[in-house]
Amino acid sequence: MPETDLHNLNDVLAELEGTAVETSQGTFVKMEDVKRLLKVKNDAAEKDKKAAAEVGPLKTVEQARAAIKKDPELMKAFSGRPMDAGRAIAAQEPQPVSRP
Repeated sequence: MPETDLHNLNDVLAELEGTAVETSQGTFVKMEDVKRLLKVKNDAAEKDKKAAAEVGPLKTVEQARAAIKKDPELMKAFSGRPMDAGRAIAAQEPQPVSRP
């Protein structure tokens, strides 16, 4: 059984090259190996669908913020006041004045 979930075609080809039979007529792959890899890929796709179904539909940023604000346990992690901005730092070196 391959270690990857075979979403990438390069992974599938690498797996098939490992099981291929090379003859003077060319390189051949057993149909059993192809079916096995397709089953692995389909199983991985089903697993992804189940995981996505458990999570539910994705929220927008606004929906996520509203959900956090409604949950008092999550709001404990945030302080009530914004952080201090601190001292401003110039983005460039000070330029000499052009007039005396």
